[in-house]
Amino acid sequence: MPLTLIQAQAISDLENLLYSFLPGSHFENISGSIGLSQYWQSGASKGPNISNLLKNTYDFQNDKFCSLIVKIVEDSIAYGNRKGKPLQRGAVEYLNQLLLKLSFKIPDLWNTEFLVTLNSEKAEDPVKEQNDKKHYDNFMKLLNMDPLTRGFAFEKFLYEYFKDHSMNPRGSFRITGEQIDGSFEFKDEIYLLEAKWQNQQTSENDLLVFSGKIGSKAEWTRGLFVSYAGFTEQGLIAFSKGKRTNMIGMTGEELSKVLLGKMNLEEIFTRKIRNAAETGDFFSLTF
Repeated sequence: MPLTLIQAQAISDLENLLYSFLPGSHFENISGSIGLSQYWQSGASKGPNISNLLKNTYDFQNDKFCSLIVKIVEDSIAYGNRKGKPLQRGAVEYLNQLLLKLSFKIPDLWNTEFLVTLNSEKAEDPVKEQNDKKHYDNFMKLLNMDPLTRGFAFEKFLYEYFKDHSMNPRGSFRITGEQIDGSFEFKDEIYLLEAKWQNQQTSENDLLVFSGKIGSKAEWTRGLFVSYAGFTEQGLIAFSKGKRTNMIGMTGEELSKVLLGKMNLEEIFTRKIRNAAETGDFFSLTF
């Protein structure tokens, strides 16, 4: 049976969330251990493999879906502790909300005693913790909005996030017939903002339009394209060939990692800026 739009979005959000939990080899081992190895293609890209694993398990072996999630969480706890990056309570709470959209509620993952163990460290900065929680809660609210309302709310969300990070943002504005979703400062550079929250991945055409908006401004103007669903592979390839890069790109998956404390916004921007300068690839992270 085809997935509803809500279910499809929940599966997509699950893929983005779980991607950062474990290396690809761990997902492959997990799928094999509970009889789902047919849904994991060895050697294929991690993201599409996770998506394939989730979708097919949900469609064809629904009775194993909760076992799959629990095993991923169990392994993530052990892996994170070994690496010094323990699984965060916020990530599990977000996971629980996504599972509700798929009509699942796993008691162990809602258990208060369990959740407390994931949040045992005291916050070093109470103000930062409060702001992080505020942004996380606001991001969660976006998931339940209708597409039109959510688009404007997403712009406002990014404005408030940049403001709390002292990036001197400006809200959306229109000039000479162009709509700009906003602007901000990063390391003394001015960036124009394009924010898209839609189910479809962003294509080359949208990238070219935004690049043109940036190119029509001062030579030192740069851009950030935030696409919740990410970018098409064809678009990424085509846009990187024979075109001068004047922007960086960010996905909802990466934004989720920032909100969950798994990555630092400045780190993401710095990596992408350097990679764009060295390779012309506006999207990938350098390591």
